[in-house]
Amino acid sequence: MFVLTFRELWEEKNGKIERGRYADQKANDWPFSTAPGKELSERVQERLGFGKSTYKYVTSIGQNLYPPLRAALRGTPFADDQALLLKLAKKGPTDQAQILAAMETEPDVRKILSWMSAPKTSPDAQTKQAVLLTTLQKAWKDANEATRHRFLQSIGMADEFQEAAQ
Repeated sequence: MFVLTFRELWEEKNGKIERGRYADQKANDWPFSTAPGKELSERVQERLGFGKSTYKYVTSIGQNLYPPLRAALRGTPFADDQALLLKLAKKGPTDQAQILAAMETEPDVRKILSWMSAPKTSPDAQTKQAVLLTTLQKAWKDANEATRHRFLQSIGMADEFQEAAQ
């Protein structure tokens, strides 16, 4: 949170830090060696005594972790687990909101993540065939006469269908 707050204060004073040199037409085109984001990164690394990758990780966590989830994690053993926080920050807002809701009944975030990543059960063969039948019936209903005839020809049933129709 300190790094995120420091970044926000830095941006108020020095202007918004844009991602990449050509992120959009409004982005500054200063050389990377003097870009405000690089200067901020170097100052934070120097003051806190950590490297580029740690700066990148804590910035990602600060910017991408859903604020109510971040508040719920504060003071828990998970608050200092950078790998877990990064994993949470990479989840989308919907997943993070679901994790927050699940924390009301299960305080162990690792358990919640394991539940969310549990392999999805695939439908059995009978269910798959029922879905396919429904799909085929809908396609047949939506097809015009010419398409139906071409389909019957492709499966070798056009002649039999015409005889049955007469």
